[in-house]
Amino acid sequence: MEVASQGVLNNLLFRFSGTAGPNFTFQSANGTLSTPTALLSNNILGRINFSGYNGSSYINTAMIRALTEADAIGFTPPRSRMDFLVSQGAYMVEGISITGDLRVGIMENDPQTTLHVDGHRCRAHRSAERLFDAGR
Repeated sequence: MEVASQGVLNNLLFRFSGTAGPNFTFQSANGTLSTPTALLSNNILGRINFSGYNGSSYINTAMIRALTEADAIGFTPPRSRMDFLVSQGAYMVEGISITGDLRVGIMENDPQTTLHVDGHRCRAHRSAERLFDAGR
């Protein structure tokens, strides 16, 4: 399905009345639509791509991606992660990652602590110009 709009307001509106609110669902499985099979580790659950026109074609410039972190077994949902990617020109990089055990990585796709920042220095408060060494 493709929804195209041209004009000032290019919005796709989902309107709902009631207490539950609107729901937008991505369903993912291996196999085929008629014969789905269980997801495995690192399978993509869904993506939202943001593309910009460069004069000749649309190029992905940012993405939100959900992945499984483990195989789906029985009735237990697989652990998942959410990645926010941005363009570095020729390729996409993971800017922020949130793992299934709620670890957040900034420029680090495999965070080992609650908040894992890749780099030598991290600015914690702009006006105070406080700099902290990474890993503290």
